[in-house]
Amino acid sequence: MGREVIGEWTDSRARTLSLTDDGKVAIQGAGGERLYLFSVPGKLLSGEQVSDTEVAITFELGA
Repeated sequence: MGREVIGEWTDSRARTLSLTDDGKVAIQGAGGERLYLFSVPGKLLSGEQVSDTEVAITFELGA
């Protein structure tokens, strides 16, 4: 706990991010089409849709 991973998506087609019900991050284009679906390993502890372009997720990696 206490470690942060900060990432930036550099695909020029990407316009928005959204948090899915199962804690994945959907990267979407200008028309709302899903371009990518990002997930992390481990147990999801929390997720928050901060803005249209920012999602915060907290997860725990297995030992």
